[in-house]
Amino acid sequence: MKKQEKKRKILKELITGSLVKNEISVKQFIFFVFLAVLSIIYISNRYAVEKLIIQSHNLRKEIKELKSEYVIVTKKLMYMSKESEVQKLVNENNLKLNIPQKPPYRLEIDN
Repeated sequence: MKKQEKKRKILKELITGSLVKNEISVKQFIFFVFLAVLSIIYISNRYAVEKLIIQSHNLRKEIKELKSEYVIVTKKLMYMSKESEVQKLVNENNLKLNIPQKPPYRLEIDN
């Protein structure tokens, strides 16, 4: 019977508002507000970290793509800079350039 009386008393205090006026209730309310603020901070921090993880993953994928593009472009450049390919391009464009018969030499100027 005491439990029922306590429940009625708490219900009566809740309805009349005297439960909120108690000093213990105010301290507990402040504690609950503190816990709510902490949980909001925790949730927002978690979302921010998840956003950073997703951004990091996307950047890693982009780095892989750029590395593969770099390899492809380097391969093309190496192929195009071969002497035979350069000669072929010169002939196709009618540039009238020939392969030198003598090796290059260095000019020296006396001071």
